[in-house]
Amino acid sequence: MPGRLIVAPAGAGKTAFVLERARQTARAWGRVRVVVGSSRQAQAGYRRLARDGALGVRLHTLSGLARELLDLAAAPCTLLTDPIQIRFLRALVDQADLDYYAPLVRMPGFIRALRDLFVELTRADVGPADFARQVRGMGSEPRLAELARLYAAYRAELDARGWSDAAGLIPCAARALQDDPALAADWDLLAVDGFTRFHASELTLLRLLSQR
Repeated sequence: MPGRLIVAPAGAGKTAFVLERARQTARAWGRVRVVVGSSRQAQAGYRRLARDGALGVRLHTLSGLARELLDLAAAPCTLLTDPIQIRFLRALVDQADLDYYAPLVRMPGFIRALRDLFVELTRADVGPADFARQVRGMGSEPRLAELARLYAAYRAELDARGWSDAAGLIPCAARALQDDPALAADWDLLAVDGFTRFHASELTLLRLLSQR
């Protein structure tokens, strides 16, 4: 079935339509996934489906969808908790030979600002090589060149250890889809409900799934 985009104002019945379609597909023993914006929405959807007597529908957030895909692909990926990620970044910065940011590395908030930047780059689907190329195009200013070096080191260490931060789960799942054309190809319905915008990495994941 080709993809369909349904746009309507809030309260127009989009979620009811999606859940009814999911219910009908599941009753025919179909494999159904519904992706929503939050865990609270997923819980509300499950309650609604249970009330109407539907089984076999899985409701996910996008991160939950990525985790299921990685499990199906047998591609283990250890998710870093926030405190461990901060300690990991601290160790990485301590080992780096920094000049421009040397006066800042011990200031409160530097590590969290670095973490937020890396999350933004990952969600925007900007890899270390892409970021480094953009920095060179802007003249390789030291403030940007050191960030590019830290970002490359961070991502390389995560990949080497089989770790992921929360933002990296979705790109990991997208790579699993690219590596395995059969992954999720037997799903009968994938519905994505209640979103008004997506990060670039999320769009990449959904585009790959829509081609199944």
